[in-house]
Amino acid sequence: MLLIVLISIAAVCCCAAGAAPRNEDQLVPHTFAGLNTNVSQGPGATEARLRACADSRARWLASDKSDMSACLRDLLAASFEKLRTADGLPALGVPSMEPLYVTKATISDSSVFTGTISNLYVHGFSEAFLKPNVNVQPSKKNGLMQIKMRAPKGLRILGDFEAKAYLLRSVIPFYDGPPSEVSGLFDAEIDSPTLTINAAYTNDPDHGAVVDGVQLSFNFDNARVKLRNEKLLTNTLLTLLNGMLEDSDLSRKVINEATPDILRGFQDPMFRLLDSGFDETKDIVGR
Repeated sequence: MLLIVLISIAAVCCCAAGAAPRNEDQLVPHTFAGLNTNVSQGPGATEARLRACADSRARWLASDKSDMSACLRDLLAASFEKLRTADGLPALGVPSMEPLYVTKATISDSSVFTGTISNLYVHGFSEAFLKPNVNVQPSKKNGLMQIKMRAPKGLRILGDFEAKAYLLRSVIPFYDGPPSEVSGLFDAEIDSPTLTINAAYTNDPDHGAVVDGVQLSFNFDNARVKLRNEKLLTNTLLTLLNGMLEDSDLSRKVINEATPDILRGFQDPMFRLLDSGFDETKDIVGR
């Protein structure tokens, strides 16, 4: 029972750095059914490609969706550079993705612990916008598109945590004494994470295919979690927790606990980008 308590405390604490920017216009243009994107390189070419996609939206849901799939990959790739800046895409209301900021996550168990993690920064996800890391799978029966975005170099999540743990309650159920308190810095590294976006599209008379809603999920291979004291002082409880978190299964459980709050940080930005990105091509290419 004590083991469960300690894992839960660590879970409260959770809600890697990307490579140097690469200009998506350096990639070889491609041609697909209905749209020719084999144009010259540069910001102007990227904007022309996105405008051609915007003009084709009225045909997307009535076709085999190959145009739609390619256009969504083009949109995500074109957004890469701006989403690495501090301003992100202000015309769309999309914040910077490098890092992505998540305000706070709260996890509570009235019988064992309460805790919060605040000021979460997710580093490394911008790499997932590049074409080699994006896979788009359309459904041929409806307007559902599944978009998988992989961050091949992993993620690093940093934040501040505070927890109150009622350790003795795991041994003495009716114990009503004061809790043990622990706080400090949360530091996690996640290997091979993939964000899956299920986007439902409907046909708008004025704009063609538009996003009706998105659902997100998150998968990864391994995770490593460390809890640190802000003043680098020895803390017996932190030492104990970090020793337990060396078990990869425990670190995975910690990240899984944080996932719903992290996904909420991604939900609105991804909806705005997929829904309105083709209407703000100048903002995306920085012209």
